Amino acid sequence: MYTARIYENGSTSIQYPINGKTITMKIVKLTEDSVDLTINSTSNGFYSPGDTIIHLETAVETNNCSNCQFSMTYQIVLGRQPFAGTLDNKIWFDLLNNAYYTFIPNGYQGGAVQTVMAKM
Repeated sequence: MYTARIYENGSTSIQYPINGKTITMKIVKLTEDSVDLTINSTSNGFYSPGDTIIHLETAVETNNCSNCQFSMTYQIVLGRQPFAGTLDNKIWFDLLNNAYYTFIPNGYQGGAVQTVMAKM
């Protein structure tokens, strides 16, 4: 189980809970490269992807990058990529087991935001 720890939009960083609300995520391993994923978020302005429960079985992809902060990460694609080549609508994990959930909030014109989640 993961819970939201920090909201980031490029210029702002705020700790959750925000307005008394947070985002939680549960991941259950299905196979070596797939998981059952459940995300719970309540409507909270730009601090949440909306009033949603996402539940899907999806693949876990390995991302290798020689000039990145982490040379190898794992990521989960949540659905359609609104902008190719971005992290939008993805969750990626660093080697410290933090999860980075990147989404575009409803009505937000500033681009994607990121919620850093910690394993509980």
